[in-house]
Amino acid sequence: MVNQGLLDAEGARIHPESNIITQSLGDLYGSPRPDSKIYPIFKNDIILACSDGLNSMLSDADIAELINKYSNELDVLADKLIENANLKGGKDNITVILVKLLMAKFIIKFS
Repeated sequence: MVNQGLLDAEGARIHPESNIITQSLGDLYGSPRPDSKIYPIFKNDIILACSDGLNSMLSDADIAELINKYSNELDVLADKLIENANLKGGKDNITVILVKLLMAKFIIKFS
C-alpha cells in the first residue's frame, strides 16, 4: 500500500493489516520474491534487525532517538528498545538484534 501511494510509512506501521504475511518460505503455491537493496555502511554504523513486536509499538523516530542516545552501549540500547516497546503496549513478542560495525567500510546486500 505504501508502494501504491495509499499509505505513508507511519500509516503502514499502524495499519490493522500490517501483520499479514504476503510471502513465506515453503509456500506450495509460489516462491518468495524478496526485495533487495544495497546500502553503504561505515565504521560505527549500527544495524538493527527486529521483529514487528518492536516496530509496531515504536515509530521510526522513537527507535532513532533511542539509537542515538545509547549508540555506545548496545546492551543498554537493546534493553531500552524492548522496554519502550513494552511501555507502548507490547502486544507481540519483541526480538532485537543489534550490530555495531568496528571495521572501516562494507557493503551489505539484503535479499
